[in-house]
Amino acid sequence: MSLEDLALQLPWPPANPALHGVTWWWQMIIAAFDRLKGSECELAPAIDGIGFDGRGFDFVRGERRRRQLNNVEIGEIIEYTNAFAAEHGVKRRREKAAA
Repeated sequence: MSLEDLALQLPWPPANPALHGVTWWWQMIIAAFDRLKGSECELAPAIDGIGFDGRGFDFVRGERRRRQLNNVEIGEIIEYTNAFAAEHGVKRRREKAAA
């Protein structure tokens, strides 16, 4: 399963569904995975007063950076993503054969 599969197939959130891009899904998966592992994620007033959605708030995560993921964490994130996708009915797309 890939983040692209989620982006193309899973409108989110269920209460107000819309399709989102791969970057959006990466941020959502990482935030949920970090919470699962006990890392903090906080909603805080935006320093510019606008925030991520124009309502004046931003998300602040712990010190995790994408480049700091080790191979074990990458495997766990892939497993987590696959489980989430399967739970929500996302199907793996077939790869096109190379010509």
